Amino acid sequence: MILEFMARSGMRVGEVLGLRAEDIEERRVSLTNPKSGKESELVFLPQKVAERLKESIIKKEIKPDGRIFPISYFAARVTVKEAACSWGNFYIA
Repeated sequence: MILEFMARSGMRVGEVLGLRAEDIEERRVSLTNPKSGKESELVFLPQKVAERLKESIIKKEIKPDGRIFPISYFAARVTVKEAACSWGNFYIA
């Protein structure tokens, strides 16, 4: 799901990992301290991605201030790298 977020919304890994349940409102995602340097930004998700995310939050019983993806940057990087390599001849430094 992290990869889908990044691909469909243009969000960076750190921004995705920092998301909390309270940052999500329907299809709108509020980013606090985005990499762009702005104070905040809004990102819009495709409807199906937003629905899957909402279902995941409910299923995992994530509290409003709880992180949606509670893994480290390193773990996410390894996951993304492995997924990219399994899709074909990709190399991620």
